[in-house]
Parts: sequence; C-alpha cells; structure tokens
Amino acid sequence: MLKKSILTALAMTFSLSAQADFIFQQRIAPVDEVASDPLGDFADVCAGSHFSLVLKVDGTLWSSGRNDLGQLGLGNNEARSTFEQSASGVKSIACGHLHAFAIKDDNSLWVTGNNGNGQLGLGNNSDQVAWSQTATNIKAAAGGNWHSLILTLDGKVLVSGYGGQGQTSISDTNTWVQVLSTTSRLEADTVVAGPTFSGALLSRSLHVAGDNANGQLGMGTSPTVSSFNVTTSSVDAVAAGGYHMAVIKSGNLYMTGNGYYGQLGLNSSANKNYWTLSDTEVEQVSLGEYYSTIVKSGELFSAGRNEYGQLGLGNTSNVQSWTSTGLTDINTIGNGLTHSLILKDQSLQASGSGNYGQLGVNVVNETSFFEVTLEQ
Repeated sequence: MLKKSILTALAMTFSLSAQADFIFQQRIAPVDEVASDPLGDFADVCAGSHFSLVLKVDGTLWSSGRNDLGQLGLGNNEARSTFEQSASGVKSIACGHLHAFAIKDDNSLWVTGNNGNGQLGLGNNSDQVAWSQTATNIKAAAGGNWHSLILTLDGKVLVSGYGGQGQTSISDTNTWVQVLSTTSRLEADTVVAGPTFSGALLSRSLHVAGDNANGQLGMGTSPTVSSFNVTTSSVDAVAAGGYHMAVIKSGNLYMTGNGYYGQLGLNSSANKNYWTLSDTEVEQVSLGEYYSTIVKSGELFSAGRNEYGQLGLGNTSNVQSWTSTGLTDINTIGNGLTHSLILKDQSLQASGSGNYGQLGVNVVNETSFFEVTLEQ
C-alpha cells in the first residue's frame, strides 16, 4: 500500500479556477460526538467540493484542499496540499459544497466558507475565511450548494440560505429559521443535504424537500417538492449525494435518484424515482456527487462514476454494481465531489482527485486508497 507522509510546514499554495461543479458528502449517522472507540488518532472525516476536513480524537480539526472562499477555516484564501490545523475543541464536522461546519464540545456550531446566499446563517451574505459561531445547542449540520440545515439537541430543524428550488421549504434567508421539530430525539435523528434538496431524519421518518428532477427524493415524478414531506419510514440511517439518496432499514439498503453512472448499485444506468432495494446487510453508506460507497461486514464496496479513481478500485472505470475495494475494517467513510476519505484500522486513507490538494498530499489523482499521515 502506498504510504505518504505530509509535513504541515511544506504546505503549498495553488492557483484556483472557478468551478461549476457541485458537491457532496453526507454520512449515514448524525453529526454527533467523537466515536467512543476511535481508530488511532482519527475520529471523523468529511469531504466537500475539492476540500477535506479531518477530526482527531484530541478535538483538533485539520483542513486541506480548495480554499478560495475560506472553506478550510484557516484565516485566508490560500489552498493547501497538506493538512493544517484550523480549529480545536471540536467534536463533530460536516462539509457542504464550498462551506463547512464544526460542532464544538459545548454544542456550539461554527461555520466557514461560502456564504453568498446566507447559507452560514450569520445574518449576512459575506464569505468567512475563519471559523465563526452561528448557533448553539446543535446536534447535527448539513450543507448543500447554497443552503444549510441544522438539528438542535431539543429536536428542531432550522434552515438558512437559498430556497429557490424548495430545498428549505421557505424563501431565501440568511438567518436560521425553524421548519420542522420532533419530540423523539432519537440517536439516529439527523439532517442531510444534496446540492438543491434536503432531508431530515426524525423519529425514523425521512422528511424531504427540494429538487426532485432525478427522482432523488423518492417521491415519484414531481420535479419539485416545495415543503417537507415524509418519503419513507422505519429508517435507521440516511445519506444524500449529488442527485441521489440512500437509506438503510434493518440492514437493507434502498436507493433513489440519478443512476446514470451506476451509482445506485443496481447494475443499471436508469434513474429511480422511488425507493429501490440495492443491497442487504449494509452497515454504512456515503454518497458522492455521482458515486456511492457502502460497508458490509467491515468491507468497503463502491459503485458509480470513477474517472478520477474516487471509487478506490485501482482504475478509472465506472461500475454499475457494488464492487469490493478489497479493504476491510472500515470505521468511517466520507465522499466528496470526486474524492473519498476513509478511516481504516489505525489510518486515514484517501483516493480520487487531488488537483486542489484535497487528498492531503501533492498529487493529481490516486486510483487506490493510500495512507495519509498528519505530522506536527
């Protein structure tokens, strides 16, 4: 296995170009406290559009990759090709398209990055290059392209940002506005977001709103769902990708939405506008823009678009059915636009596009997962 050490003193600056691409990464579990049995020094990962965040068990947060809008939270707009510490006292993280979230030990929510549509909930539309506090009493957070959702510890779902495609169920706002609530406060309760759609898992029922042009909400042929509606129940976990979604119910994986690259794992390129059984005995799922990864019995499988090697299969061929990466003992997975991060055994590993430094090393692309080490 290729192993690459990164020295934070050797951070490099890249010239950034405008991107028309979209996001994405949502994990299956709520953004909650650091794992009780973490692997090595690492607790969590998340990936956005060409940038990455890594949370260590000591509460320090590390950032690498694209940074033109301050999404790394390092106080400037310079990209990094090695991970640099950007915050401390953090217990959970989440990545949007070009903005990011950190929940601290006191349950306060801090944000950084793109805020052109008020998606940071700060009451303004100014981008942030450093972490800024935006809310308190927070359990989970999620970000799309131009909107965000948060879930409070007392069961309220609030939104901020652009709502023009129904993704917030309200008009545009740059402050947090409540749209849903629950009294259950289950451990699995969480929020997720695609580029222009949203999901809130409350009391095991998945509420969705926004763009449904690809069937990603699992609510039939309606192109837009302008208010939150329950799309499926008895859900244990949920993930949102670019234009597709996934849920796990008692180990059964159901998918809906865009399937053009095979990202639904159905051995087909067809879209689905209803929840369709894709696999069984699934423990975790994470979705990228046009690709997906799952964990079964600790083993990592992937499907979908793979032109940058983001599936970690050692090649750049798209696949339409779940294909083993050969990696086992997977603890956490995080998918971005075209790159993937995993926590395995005692290591942080990465695969896919590295053109902005998002893999934490100065490489363009890697088609197989390799180990990345953080050295102070």
